[in-house]
Amino acid sequence: MKHNPVLPTDSAMRKESPICTGFLRYFPRAAAYTSRISVLGNEKHNPGEPLHWAEGKSMDHPDCIARHLIEADTFDEDDGALHAGKLAWRALANLETVLKQRERDGLPVWDEQIIAANRAKQKAALAAKSSSETTVLPPERQKSSSATTLLDPNRPPVSR
Repeated sequence: MKHNPVLPTDSAMRKESPICTGFLRYFPRAAAYTSRISVLGNEKHNPGEPLHWAEGKSMDHPDCIARHLIEADTFDEDDGALHAGKLAWRALANLETVLKQRERDGLPVWDEQIIAANRAKQKAALAAKSSSETTVLPPERQKSSSATTLLDPNRPPVSR
């Protein structure tokens, strides 16, 4: 069986998967909360066993996501956790399941052509924005003999 690494093997691609700065620092509370959901779920579904995800015990992630979404701002009476936390856990479980299946099937998990096209569009938009922001000096300021005078922070702005 071929081993599929969790992280990309290409160093440039690894830089595009910043787990700490791109996930944990974005969502530290959610990551901690979801981790406790794993503990509570393990106590419920695997009592007395070390913490692990028994993937085959509950595979109806989309239906559970919808249920937890409906009740997101309330506590689950089974264990006292917010349904929003269980929603996050189920969403991550669903994504993990989809990614694993695509890897098993030899299918890509990203559409690199779409990513490249979007990056090209963003680059063009930034370039257009940058060139449109080039300051055109009003005629009275263009006649100044000194660039220092134009850049003087004490000079009042010219109204346009």
